[in-house]
Amino acid sequence: MSLAAELAALTASRPRPLLVGLDLDGTLAPIVAHPDLTELSPGVGDALQRLDAAGDVALAVVSGRSFADLGRFAFPGSTRVVGSHGLEDGTPLVLDDTETRRLGQVRIVAREAADRAAGAWVEQKPAGVVLHVRKASEEDGSAALAWFGRQLEALPAVQVRPSHKALEASVRPGTKAAAIGRLRHTTGARTVLYVGDDVTDEDVFVALGPHDLGVKVGEGPTVAKHRLHGPEDVVVLLATLVKELGA
Repeated sequence: MSLAAELAALTASRPRPLLVGLDLDGTLAPIVAHPDLTELSPGVGDALQRLDAAGDVALAVVSGRSFADLGRFAFPGSTRVVGSHGLEDGTPLVLDDTETRRLGQVRIVAREAADRAAGAWVEQKPAGVVLHVRKASEEDGSAALAWFGRQLEALPAVQVRPSHKALEASVRPGTKAAAIGRLRHTTGARTVLYVGDDVTDEDVFVALGPHDLGVKVGEGPTVAKHRLHGPEDVVVLLATLVKELGA
């Protein structure tokens, strides 16, 4: 039995209701050169549909992407979709005057950082920006990220999140752990299975309880107790969990 199948069986044996929380990029979909090119891994859509139909199971996608961007993916209708690292859950995100001014400053600095590396670009979010350097050379990309980070240090109350060849700055703090905590409360979940690949998923892993399972996808340091190689293993985990739950 594969590790993914073992994790599915272990999850199915835990108390219900069950909350299945999933990151998107690097988890439900492979990392690609540009977010607009992202597609769910083959088999993910079917597994999510069947899990969504299972009794005592709630699905949640918790991503760093904006809520609007997540809307283009065909998640089952009752999936709880949370964007911007927990800040967006479908209700409008309204910044106050101070946050709005600060966001303007962050956007200016981000554009200057992108100009320092050919191929770098800036993703706009309701409460922040992300500098992406995946298409830049290793040397130029690293230099642009470092410069952006130094400029952000001079701005007050800006939350900085490193990611895969990217650096995000937000003028309103938020974490995926807080989002999962809210979802646990609203769904009444007794067990949480959370699967993610990024640095921002570590907050969730830290906050999980004794019945919960945290699964790190890919390489890199983690506090999660379980690890899968890549998105292809996540498909096996979800498909096997469907069978284990009799969905």
